[in-house]
Amino acid sequence: MPEEQRWRRVIWPYGPPIVFVVAIVIFLWVWVFTPITTVLLVRHAERAASPAGDPALTAAGEARAEELVHVAGVAGVTGIYASQYQRTQQTVTPLASALGLPVTVVDAADTDQLVDRILSDHGGAVVAVAGHSNTVPEIVEALGAPALCPGIIAFTPSGDCHLSESQYDNMFVVTIGWFWGRNVVRLRYGGPTP
Repeated sequence: MPEEQRWRRVIWPYGPPIVFVVAIVIFLWVWVFTPITTVLLVRHAERAASPAGDPALTAAGEARAEELVHVAGVAGVTGIYASQYQRTQQTVTPLASALGLPVTVVDAADTDQLVDRILSDHGGAVVAVAGHSNTVPEIVEALGAPALCPGIIAFTPSGDCHLSESQYDNMFVVTIGWFWGRNVVRLRYGGPTP
């Protein structure tokens, strides 16, 4: 019998167990060490009725912004994003101050830029984002998580997927993992709103 065939015969009985062990080690490595990016996504807190274009937060909104510090302050947030409007920036400013982080401003109409920045600059980290009733569902979907409508929130009468204009207490937690996929969970924070 040639030397090569004899060598195969000696090793082959151990081949399947070795392949199985290697596969298990790779699986566990990916499972344990795959970074998960977590995005804490809220709509801006309660806003004043005027000025119409860019109103500030009301006293109730300021209180909700402080509650965000209580809820997200211990979550390990390493990045904070808001739109160009003062109501979103004021919603996350207390959290940013408490954590010593800057608020990164991204245009509300540029969801793709926001998502690209989150994934490239904060992969495997926790990020807080303040958006708007119409942008929060867009951001969730752009992050690759399941759509909010119709499963988590209802479509508006016009067929759009927007948060209710009267609700400010939603927090959507989006998890993004290479191995685990992308998921979204809806939570509430601060005082309840209708």
